[in-house]
Formats: sequence, structure tokens, C-alpha cells
Amino acid sequence: DSERSTIVNPNEVIQLLLFIRGTTLHHSRISNEHKDALNILLDALRLTIPKFQIHDFKLYNYSYIELRILLLLSVLVAEDENYEIEISTKILYFILERLSINSTSRYIDPLIVKIYSNLAYNYHIQDNQKKVIEISNIGIAYCLDHETIHSLFLLYYRKGIAEYKLDQKNYLESLYYSFFMLKMTNQQDLLDVYLEVTRQKYNIDVPILSLDLITHSQIQK
Repeated sequence: DSERSTIVNPNEVIQLLLFIRGTTLHHSRISNEHKDALNILLDALRLTIPKFQIHDFKLYNYSYIELRILLLLSVLVAEDENYEIEISTKILYFILERLSINSTSRYIDPLIVKIYSNLAYNYHIQDNQKKVIEISNIGIAYCLDHETIHSLFLLYYRKGIAEYKLDQKNYLESLYYSFFMLKMTNQQDLLDVYLEVTRQKYNIDVPILSLDLITHSQIQK
């Protein structure tokens, strides 16, 4: 009906714009911009949940976009010295529970995988390597079951580093899977970064030639 009009909530439009701005600042390498991102995301949530407080996150009902904002907020909380990392982890489990209630979709699956990768990272920060492996395995199984490679390389990477820290011999296999995913998806710049970080931070040298051979073998098949 041409006479029907669409009602748009201005706060939701502004909220989306703030979310985009917060996401941009989150990807910055400047720590001050991360703090700005956290404040921007808090402002975004308070447009539709005026009394929102991080420690009371369980008290509110969330729309899909609000859950997206809350997810990014949990990542920033984990990086902020003003908050305990357990708050971030609790938020992630809360969002995972909410999303799991819904049927899976191409919108929900990437978020669930992202939650698993961030949970693995939180446990990595806390040096709880057994939990890193447990969460990574759950995330990897989810990716395989739902035929998605979204953030799969991150899960294999976290698993590999945790196995290395626990002196498990198969750590290199997990790292190969991680780097192979980046190689196959043509993310060479990101692969170079991860190779260098792995070399500098963990003194693990993954030969590029081996990745090239694996890639060539897969293509031949």
C-alpha cells in the first residue's frame, strides 16, 4: 500500500551509527581510541536502554543490534583495566545463551563463533590454557557443524598456542590449520602478521614452505 508509512525510531538510527563508529575505533591500534569506543558503545545502548550499566547487564532485554553492541562492549571491557575480565566473560556467556535460543541463521552463526573466539582469548589472558582448548574445540565443532569458516583460524590459533604452553606435541598441527585457513582465503597480510607475532612472542617459527606445499596439495585434490 503506497499510503502506508514506515515508522523509524530516531534513537535506533543514531544507535546504529554509534555502533559503526565504535567498531571503527575498536579496530584502531591506539589505546585511547579503544576507551573512546567503550564510551560510545555505552552511549549507544543508553539510547534505547536509558539506565544501562555494565555490571547489571543481565537485567535488560536486548534487540539483535543491542546484542551486537553488547558483544563488542564485552571485548573492550576485557581490554580495559577498570574492569575485571570476568565481567567480559560473563557477558559473552550471556549473549551465547540468548543467541542459542534462536534458530541458527547466517546472521547468528558468525556471532556465536565470534563469542567462542573471544571466550578463548579471555581464558588465554587468564592463562587458563585447558579452558582455551576446551572452548576452541567447541567453537571449531560449531563451525564444522554449521559449515562456516568465520573466525575459524582464530579458534585454531588459540588452540595451538594453548597446546604449546601446555607442552602438547600437536600444537604445530593446530597452528598449521590456522595459517592454512588464512592462506586459502587469500588473507596474506593478516597471515604475515600472525606469523611474525608467533615468531616474536612465542619463538615458534612456522615454515612458509610447508604452508605452500599444503595449499598446493589441497588445490591439486
